[in-house]
Amino acid sequence: MAEILDICLWDSVKNYGWERTSEIDTTNKRPAEVVQLAIRALRERKIQKQPKVSWLSTLKRRGILEQYLREVRT
Repeated sequence: MAEILDICLWDSVKNYGWERTSEIDTTNKRPAEVVQLAIRALRERKIQKQPKVSWLSTLKRRGILEQYLREVRT
């Protein structure tokens, strides 16, 4: 649920601001790829220009958002 609602992202932005927050889409990436993206973000000290993943939109488009939310509540 926290991932769907971007809680970690918003906590990071609240604590560090947008200028110090990078969001890395790890979907279908190997751990080594994710590490390289994180290292690049730290070296370049800039926000990663990754495609934004909206889990709410993705689940809704697939027609399973309501089902997923019901399962999480139980």
